[in-house]
Amino acid sequence: MSARWRDVAEPLAPRGVIGLGRVAQALLQVVQHDPRPDCRAVAADGVLLVTGEASQLPWADGVQYVAPCREAGALWLPTTRQPGQPLDLLARALARQHGAQPLLLLEQPALLLSLSRLLPLDTRWLQHLRQRWGQP
Repeated sequence: MSARWRDVAEPLAPRGVIGLGRVAQALLQVVQHDPRPDCRAVAADGVLLVTGEASQLPWADGVQYVAPCREAGALWLPTTRQPGQPLDLLARALARQHGAQPLLLLEQPALLLSLSRLLPLDTRWLQHLRQRWGQP
């Protein structure tokens, strides 16, 4: 998406944390050693997103905090940046293209991630993800 992004005047309260590449691996290590039973997660190749209440979110160096935007709750964005175009119109355009589902949109790196398959962050799910990512 080629929209210009800008800083927000008032950051959103975090509802998720995302790690990409090595940061995703580090985030996985954190949640393996410090379980978050009230959190949910979704993963893709080299991407790990954990959602939950701000106080429950894990931290690893390099993560980005994300949250649903105020103007369109199904559109999740970084807590401190947003596209410069009207967010409600952007959310509608994305819903037409990708179906009505919660979507996370990142600026750097450019990423659109479906949040429709968030699963409980439990031991079984973590074990499956470790195997999928080739971790012991």
